[in-house]
Amino acid sequence: MITIWKVSIKEGQRDNFMEKYNLFSWAKGFLGCQFYTVWLSDLIAIESWESQEAHKWFAQSLPEGAMWELFSLLEWQPEMYECELAKLIK
Repeated sequence: MITIWKVSIKEGQRDNFMEKYNLFSWAKGFLGCQFYTVWLSDLIAIESWESQEAHKWFAQSLPEGAMWELFSLLEWQPEMYECELAKLIK
């Protein structure tokens, strides 16, 4: 499963955001994330998960307040898109 996030980070909070984002790295089923700068403080994050169930498990197992701590570094709530890759096109 692929999730795509568009986030706008508050001024001066990029390093703090990236550090807190590392809480994902321990998650079972998390395969990784690539970040792309769109505009100064705006990022696109492309996350890879083993499955939709792995992503759901992660979201439900986070310590209380963990996502709020991460989201408090953003200008506004992030946009999220789920993508399902049906087959590889050669």
